[in-house]
Amino acid sequence: QKYIQAEVLFVKIFKMNTLLPDEICYHYGKTLFELKKYPQSKTFTEKYIRLQGENGQFYLDALQLQLDNEKKLDPLASKECEKIINDTCHLCHGHG
Repeated sequence: QKYIQAEVLFVKIFKMNTLLPDEICYHYGKTLFELKKYPQSKTFTEKYIRLQGENGQFYLDALQLQLDNEKKLDPLASKECEKIINDTCHLCHGHG
């Protein structure tokens, strides 16, 4: 329920047509993810990463959110990525 309310507030803020901090893209992306609006969440999270780069306050959280979006948007690709990660070490298969 709180994410639905947050989305409504974000839309109102965006309609104000004023300069907003880059961090709003991350927070809106997170809200959209929680509402299962994965393509839109991905778009706003990518925008935050593009604007702030590695120095952004939420950079690592945004990267994780991107991974979470990818898992929801393409579950098969997610499993393939996990397989690649586990197979990086031929001795321990990622279990170190």
